[in-house]
Amino acid sequence: LLAAVSMGITYIDRVTALVSEAYVTESEAFQADEYDLHHTLGQALLAGEPCEELASRSGRDLASDYVVVAIHREIQSREHVPAISQMTSRTPTWRWIRNHLEDAFGVSPLVIFEGEIIMVLLPGTVEMVHCHMARLPQATDALAGATRVELTAGFAYNPGRRGVPISAKQARQVLKLTRRLQRPPGAYGIDDVIFEYAISRDVETTTRMAGLLAPLARSTRHELLDTLTAYFESDFDRRAAAARLHVHPNTVDYRLGKIRSFTGLDPTSARGHRLLEAAIVAHRLSEEPLTPPDPA
Repeated sequence: LLAAVSMGITYIDRVTALVSEAYVTESEAFQADEYDLHHTLGQALLAGEPCEELASRSGRDLASDYVVVAIHREIQSREHVPAISQMTSRTPTWRWIRNHLEDAFGVSPLVIFEGEIIMVLLPGTVEMVHCHMARLPQATDALAGATRVELTAGFAYNPGRRGVPISAKQARQVLKLTRRLQRPPGAYGIDDVIFEYAISRDVETTTRMAGLLAPLARSTRHELLDTLTAYFESDFDRRAAAARLHVHPNTVDYRLGKIRSFTGLDPTSARGHRLLEAAIVAHRLSEEPLTPPDPA
């Protein structure tokens, strides 16, 4: 009798393990299928492709408008951020992020992983999307705090579903600008980088603007460029600029004179300020190192 009981318990244990394994496998397969539909729908919207059938298959209603967000995650140490470091398309992390954003905005977003970039589409009406954009800075900070990873986001909105591809391009560009300009982590819209965005729109213009600083490469360009930046960031206060640079105010004056001599632009004048500040932005956006012009 004891042997029979023991055999029965062993049998039940085996059946339970098999059932549990089958349940986990089925659950993982369901989540994978859900992500695939979710991801494909999001990609179709971002590309401006027809997506009504995909939306029907995924059980989602298409919104009239979407705010598009491009998020970059700065992973400093993977061992301290296990949730983020394991971000892949088919892990619970994707669902966790989607749920977190859903709680923050009160809508079900589309979340698409593109390498180190997370694309998010926040659905809503025209009235709702403006509320979404107002909440984005706080929501981005909250997500960064929850994941213990620094997040920088660029966001954009253009009316209607036809505006989604335009918004996606703009959001990615804003994100690129903020990272290239070394802005602090957070959420940024076009209005936050409108000056830099305008300069970056035309590659030829950006290159020519950056070239205004090329003469500084003939001398101690790092000191001169640092001085010029500090002078502008100090609102033209030479003493404040000197304090930033840990030099005497007379040294700032001397360097500003050298900049005037090398570039032909006076950083203390209105025109010189406009052109040189634009040149600094263009230089930061340029992937090419600053080099002196070819000798005549």
